[in-house]
Amino acid sequence: MGNCAENRRPTLHSPERKQWVSQCGPRGRRTAGINPVARLSRIHFHHPWVTLLGLAALLLTLTGCANYAKNAPLYQRQVTLENQNAALRAKVQRQTLELNALRRQLAARTPRFATLPPERLRQLFTVRRIIITSDTRATQWRRKAVGAALRHSAGRPAHPQCGFRVFVRTEMAGGQTLPATGTFTITAFDLAAAHGSARIGRWVFTPLEAQKDWYGWFGLDAFAFDCPWVKPPRHDAITFRVQFVDALTGRLFTTQRLLRLQLHHLLP
Repeated sequence: MGNCAENRRPTLHSPERKQWVSQCGPRGRRTAGINPVARLSRIHFHHPWVTLLGLAALLLTLTGCANYAKNAPLYQRQVTLENQNAALRAKVQRQTLELNALRRQLAARTPRFATLPPERLRQLFTVRRIIITSDTRATQWRRKAVGAALRHSAGRPAHPQCGFRVFVRTEMAGGQTLPATGTFTITAFDLAAAHGSARIGRWVFTPLEAQKDWYGWFGLDAFAFDCPWVKPPRHDAITFRVQFVDALTGRLFTTQRLLRLQLHHLLP
């Protein structure tokens, strides 16, 4: 057909249209015998939007690589923290299982306390708290009371005729006094002592002994426990800690209080 520019373009439905398109292309330019690479370059040259799309894709690729290189330490730090978090969760889960196993072993070895069912206990007045009253003081007993006081001391008192009289009140939910019996353990501390142990003494009173130490006269309404000094205090600021195990419910109550007592007339 010769030069495509010299030949007249056939009509759309003419028989020569197909042969003319194969030689000259749809735009009337000759393509037969042209190198494919050169042809591709011509297509890019004559189609700028293809070039723009390629440049845009290349720019996005370079931008993504730059962002990854910039944020790579943050990604690594996040992965490290996630691994550490997973390890800590697994450790906590193992420790929880071990703790539950130890609790079951302890419950199996600890004898059950014989008491009323919870629904029956809710129908009764029970102890909700214990307090150490301000009537607590240092005192000196008469000779006949010394022997009774010695029975409660955990150790041989250095001054059996002197000690503390600790007043403890057991109360129910509304704050009313409830004379409940149980085991009382009283510990006294001289926290200002610079040398040696700060504990002055420890005394234990059984439920039967506590019944004898209840005082309801003159509005006291409290237990009064005589605690002879195992070691005489050197300061007037004494910290008392009382633990009470209710004989009815088996519950453990603990209270602590710091009191300033008059000791100068008792110390040598």
